[in-house]
Amino acid sequence: EGVDFINGEPVGGGNSGGSTQPTYNATVTTSSSSTSLNLRVSPSTSAEVYAQVSYGTRLTVVALENGWYKLNYNGITLWAMQEFVTLDSGVNFE
Repeated sequence: EGVDFINGEPVGGGNSGGSTQPTYNATVTTSSSSTSLNLRVSPSTSAEVYAQVSYGTRLTVVALENGWYKLNYNGITLWAMQEFVTLDSGVNFE
């Protein structure tokens, strides 16, 4: 079962009207188990790195925008490159 998006946001979710945005579970899958993934404050490789997480770390994804996953990380919105994060089975951003 896939997830539909409009303008990078999951359809049927959002923060208006007190509703909660849908979230999806994922795992950090960097190229090596010894490599950390940078979580950034905006979706750009030149953006500030707010945190680094290890291979296998579980993440909460809220959207996909231009090759970057928008994450809820400890209550903070951060970004990670899509190629280093694997969504749980059954979740598909297209």
